[in-house]
Amino acid sequence: MVSDISENILEITAEHPTVKSLVIHTGALDVVKQQSEVLKRDFNDLLNKVRCLNTEVFISGPLPTVRRGDERFSRLLMLNRWLKETCAAQSVNFIDNFNIFWERRHLFEADGFCLNKSGVQLLSYNIFDFLRRSPAAPAKDKRRDNPKQQIRQPSGGKTATA
Repeated sequence: MVSDISENILEITAEHPTVKSLVIHTGALDVVKQQSEVLKRDFNDLLNKVRCLNTEVFISGPLPTVRRGDERFSRLLMLNRWLKETCAAQSVNFIDNFNIFWERRHLFEADGFCLNKSGVQLLSYNIFDFLRRSPAAPAKDKRRDNPKQQIRQPSGGKTATA
């Protein structure tokens, strides 16, 4: 639950002071309560708490469920949209998972809620791909990307190929 993470996030991050990136994936179970405004307040509280961390924070958006009814789907879709807008307004990274899982029943277990092995792999890939593409990701060494780049040696002005 979002409120549980919000209550414990500062303790969790204090236990791991060297962590540079934090991915938070939560919220789908909270939709069952049918209290959208409470859920929004809980997310705002969480976002306010993580703002003070010396860590790059990523909110991993909810996944749509299959065979769980139109109301639940609608609540998850609205939560996803709201989170996307709220994270953008607060300069927090948002990983949108909704569209890659929408109408893809083959990625879920028979219960329509839990991901199967393929679904877990896709979610993991989406998160890691977003982290890799994030501006906060460590910059690559440009010389490795272009192996024929010429490098000037400071002594004598000779050039070498790297």
